[in-house]
Amino acid sequence: MRNFFENLKRAFRRPLFYVSMGIYAAIAAVISFFSGVNFLIIFPLVVAAMFINALVMHVEDNAPGGFANPTKEQTGLKKQD
Repeated sequence: MRNFFENLKRAFRRPLFYVSMGIYAAIAAVISFFSGVNFLIIFPLVVAAMFINALVMHVEDNAPGGFANPTKEQTGLKKQD
């Protein structure tokens, strides 16, 4: 849990965090404009959706055969018998 809070502190010091929050706010504003739902309801939903998407991508990429963990067949290496 300690690393989580340290990483969170580091994230708030990076400009990319604020750029991504701005993009999320723009997406939420467009959705709010076209749907008629209050921005303050849509914004946390957009942030949660992006967080869940990143979590799913992380799990899939690190799974066997994923982008970060390819199998030997995917890398072109031959099996050693």
